[in-house]
Amino acid sequence: MANTSCSVATSPHPDTVKKFAKLGIDAPQIISGLEEGPLWVDPKLEARVEPEVSGMRAALDDAEGGSRIQLAVVNSTQLEPATERDLAQILHDATCSDTTLVMTPKWGTSVSDLYPRFTLERNHGKLHGNLSADAVENFLSAVENTATPTTAVSNGLLGITILSIAITALFAQRRR
Repeated sequence: MANTSCSVATSPHPDTVKKFAKLGIDAPQIISGLEEGPLWVDPKLEARVEPEVSGMRAALDDAEGGSRIQLAVVNSTQLEPATERDLAQILHDATCSDTTLVMTPKWGTSVSDLYPRFTLERNHGKLHGNLSADAVENFLSAVENTATPTTAVSNGLLGITILSIAITALFAQRRR
């Protein structure tokens, strides 16, 4: 399943690249790595993450069969959650993935065309400070198996609409 909402990948703005470069993050290098495969690990973290790489790849491959889910493991303790989400967004836009995860030794975040932001953010804690395959698998499993509030709201609105129509019809019949 390809990402149909992304017709053309967009390169990050030069100012954005500079912003992340000041934090020691080479966004073009990460993008290049994600274009080659679903997982990119910062060379500075390779030794630490190496035992988890095969499990991370398996979790990405098993998640939401056929969709393109990517993960960048970045060596930065300077990224705050909002800035990390900005990085996830530029990686997402540049690679046309369906879902992009970014993990650092401190935080974890994601951007997706498949899952509501509410669902993603509610489960980000599973990624925080845990550079493991289990964290990736637990996050993706939780996101896939979460009923979104959108469904509940839609069902509630449908019920209210049907009830309104029934009441209107009842009053219309009484007037006759």
